[in-house]
Amino acid sequence: NVMNIWWNIFAFYKQVVPTDLTSHFSLLTTPSHPLDRWLLSKIEGLTDSVTKYMDGYDVVNATRPLMAFAKEFSTWYLRLSRERLRTNPESQAVFGYVLRRYCLLMAPFAPFMAERIYQNMPMAMDSIHLELWPDVGVDPRVDPTLEQQMEEVMAIVEKGHAERKNAAIRLRQPLSSITVSTKLADDLVSIITEELNVKKLILGDNLVLDTTLTPELEAEGTARDLMRDIQGARKKLGLSPKDQVAVELQSWPESWTEEIKKKVGATSLTIGPNLSVSKI
Repeated sequence: NVMNIWWNIFAFYKQVVPTDLTSHFSLLTTPSHPLDRWLLSKIEGLTDSVTKYMDGYDVVNATRPLMAFAKEFSTWYLRLSRERLRTNPESQAVFGYVLRRYCLLMAPFAPFMAERIYQNMPMAMDSIHLELWPDVGVDPRVDPTLEQQMEEVMAIVEKGHAERKNAAIRLRQPLSSITVSTKLADDLVSIITEELNVKKLILGDNLVLDTTLTPELEAEGTARDLMRDIQGARKKLGLSPKDQVAVELQSWPESWTEEIKKKVGATSLTIGPNLSVSKI
């Protein structure tokens, strides 16, 4: 399971990170995005933990945090960072730096997989097993406070998704607010509101997701569903992002006409029996 996760992380790395991007071997500045800062803090802490267990010849406990990290790397960092990683060089550098470090830490336990991935990254030596073990020391990128707050963000998001499921409200349907009991930095609040698709976060006593749907929220949810369906139809036609289309729909929220046209590259929306997309 961990091998599959690790390989899928690498496969996405190869898709999005330019082959000539070598800056991820010398990160000199602290990244701006909280998810990037969190991932760097986690990998430095992981390095320290694995090193201490290995120095004590405790192989079993050395591997457990490595396995846990792979899951967080994939299911939290990558899942929430996919679009940013396609375009942001700073985040790409963090991605490469952490993946390379993870390969170094995994090399004693999974020597062939570590070698395979390492050799497909920039500036590789003849073998990963000729690399020095990563230094362990006081690293300014280790941020226990951020790690703790991110744990709280994860818990809020998990509970928010559970409340959506219980209320049978799909994720593309925007909601007005979520009330939480923990005060968080603005950039962490943004992660929650984006992940749960809510307009705002309110500080209160308990975690409560406002599931009341106003006409405005329902219109936005319908529009987002339609935009997704139209984009899917565009993909089936093999269209490029620059291609303009004409779209037929049974109905759509009139207040969202221009936004739908802009998002899907449509010159017109007209009434029709079914969803139909045709290239102009």
